[in-house]
Amino acid sequence: MNKKGLLLVEDDREFAGELLECLGSLGIACHYAEDVAKARNIFGENPNISIILMDRDLKGGGDTLVLTQEFLASRKVFIIAISNSEQGRKELVDAGCSCQCSKDKIFNLLDLIQKNTEEKGEAT
Repeated sequence: MNKKGLLLVEDDREFAGELLECLGSLGIACHYAEDVAKARNIFGENPNISIILMDRDLKGGGDTLVLTQEFLASRKVFIIAISNSEQGRKELVDAGCSCQCSKDKIFNLLDLIQKNTEEKGEAT
């Protein structure tokens, strides 16, 4: 059975590293792309990806609004807009993202998930 996967599309390597470490500790199969071209390739090669964390502005360029629409048109995925910019998150939601979360809040959410799974004895 294929484990469901997550794709992080984010150009801030330090933030991405911390986030991927947290997600990995929760047993989530993670993939990382810091630009639109790499994100397209990873998504195309990994049909198990069902969750995407999408940043709005990537230093390497490429339009994550178009990328969001492409991903949604190709298969059923849950895309969360992550950005420090409220406007960027709104643009991504308008493009089709299911919900949004500011980067400074995402670790609070992960901490709650991790504590909940540890209390239930589900963490590895």
